[in-house]
This record gives sequence, structure tokens and C-alpha cells, in this order.
Amino acid sequence: MHGIKELFEKARGKSMTQTLSLAISKREAIAQLIYTDLRKAFYALNLIRYRLQYPNVKFSSGVKIRGKFSITGKGQVEIGENCVFIGSDKNLPNKIVTQDFSAKISIGNNCTFYGTTLSVEGNGQIEIGNNCYFVIHSPIPNSIEVQAAEAKITIRDRCSFNGAKVIAKNCVELKKQCFVSDSLIVDTDYHSVEINRWDPNTKVKTKPICVGENVWLGSRSVILKGVFIGDNSVIGLGTIVRQSVPENVVVIGNPQKIVKTLDTNILPYKFPEDL
Repeated sequence: MHGIKELFEKARGKSMTQTLSLAISKREAIAQLIYTDLRKAFYALNLIRYRLQYPNVKFSSGVKIRGKFSITGKGQVEIGENCVFIGSDKNLPNKIVTQDFSAKISIGNNCTFYGTTLSVEGNGQIEIGNNCYFVIHSPIPNSIEVQAAEAKITIRDRCSFNGAKVIAKNCVELKKQCFVSDSLIVDTDYHSVEINRWDPNTKVKTKPICVGENVWLGSRSVILKGVFIGDNSVIGLGTIVRQSVPENVVVIGNPQKIVKTLDTNILPYKFPEDL
């Protein structure tokens, strides 16, 4: 009744067209309010469902899950506040896999995941910071995989991924505000390059990888073991990076080469909440 009375008050002295416009606006506002409340209720009930389904997982407040989503294993999983998981396609679900009780996956606040797999073997770890974004603009899912005991992948705040594959048998770290396209980051040779590579006792080389702040890894680039990439640098389309890269440069090709030095008078963007 209050809404109708308010509508009549507003309609006084107005034409029929204006009155109808007011009525339609009021109806649309009410419909939008109902829709918003229903969405909130859906996500709240869904979160209760997943908390009951996965009692060993720490779901923080405001987590939203829609579409295909699963958690496998008995490792420690912590999901921060207001994270969003959207399974955008039946073939691109969100999956969290811990293959050992001592495995650990920690996700910060306000992260968004579309079609992403997080997987840890042994007592390895994946640590993801705040405000990270894992999206897919192609049929290639994001895959973040720790494939050895005691290995670790660390992704700092505000990193963005689009169809990337990150594999650690040792240690991979991406510092804050990195752009990662459909790239491959792998810190191991997987097999020995020596002639006796079929010998099960042959040692396989692994070395840590560190990607600096505000780095952009272009589409189909490959970052190999032991590489350090300096802050703000850009790795171009299809580049194979086998040697470390200094800060503030653009690198392309195979073999890699520096083709540009960036203007350091242009400072990295500061997000308003960091000021």
C-alpha cells in the first residue's frame, strides 16, 4: 500500500504517459529487488550445501559457487571471503584435488575461478593471494599443479590467468599483478636428457622459477626451469624462455632476445585500495 500511495503522490499533475512510466519504473525496481534477493538466497543455500558436503574444507563467508564444482582428497583446503567459482561448461568444471592429508591449498579473498583445476600431490602447497582472477576465453582450462612432495606454487595478489598451465616439482612463484595468458610454466625437465633416461635411478633436473611483479606472459609462451623474470617485463607470443630476463624489457622469439627496453618514467598502475 505504501508503494501505491507513493506512486499516486508522484503522479499528481503529470500526464498519463508520465504516470505509466512511473508505474513501469516502480515495477522494474521491485522485480530487480526480488531477483537480487533470490540470487543471495540461492548462493547462501548453495554454500550451506557445500559446507555439509565437504566438512573438512574451510569456506569463508560470501563464497559463491555455480555450475560444476568438486573437491577431492583429504588435504587442507581454505577458501577466502567472497570467492566465486563458476563452472562455465560441463567440460570446464572447477576442481580442487589434494592427494594426501598433508597437502595444502590456500585461496585468498575476492578470487574468481572459471574452469580451473588446483591439484597438489604429497605434502605440497598451493598458495593464492587476494583478488586473483582465473578466466577462460578459449576451451583451454587453467591448471595449477604441484606434482611432487614438498613442492610449492605461490601466486601473489591480483594475478590474472587465461588458460594457463603452471607445474611445480620444486618451486614456482608469481609475484603480484601478473598477466598470464595460455602459457606453460614448468620447473622440471620431467625426464633426464642423458642417454640412460629410462633408468629409474636417473636424476631429473628441477630448478625454481620466479616471475616478478607486473609481468605479462604472452599467449603460448613457455617458461622453463631456473628462470627469473624481472619486474614489469613482457614475454611475447610463443617465446621460449630458457634464461633469466631483466626487469623492464620486452622479450620475444626462440631463442629469446630483448627487443625493447620499457620507459621507467611510466610507473605501474596503483589500485585505489592500495593508495
